[in-house]
Amino acid sequence: MRALLTSIIVSLSLPAIAAETPPQCLPELPASAVKVMPGTGWTVFMDRPFYLSGARMSAGPPETLTVLRGQDVGKNAVSYGYDASGPGPGLWLDCLYGEGGEIVISHGVTGKYRECVITRRKRERGEQLRVEVLCR
Repeated sequence: MRALLTSIIVSLSLPAIAAETPPQCLPELPASAVKVMPGTGWTVFMDRPFYLSGARMSAGPPETLTVLRGQDVGKNAVSYGYDASGPGPGLWLDCLYGEGGEIVISHGVTGKYRECVITRRKRERGEQLRVEVLCR
């Protein structure tokens, strides 16, 4: 009876398998976070931040150029499948900044996820893009 009670208590205290929150994209990059080296004789001036323009998932760090193809799962959501069973660099979140995604910052996503969904949050007038990333 005691062993049964212990196993019930242990099973109740274990977390359920659910979506987890990996690193998230910042809504903007301050101008001070970007270093520009234009060459001799040129002076750089940036007084505005770079705003988030998109997000995607990759199967490796940015220099590998292994951007995953997503599948639309709703009006504002894209699902990215990933086989985490084999060796490899793992899953990465790419955050794109600037009007055309000229600046990309990436972060490795720890865990053995099989799917991540990126949802674009509806913008109100004057608001910047926000995205939410959930992985399971």
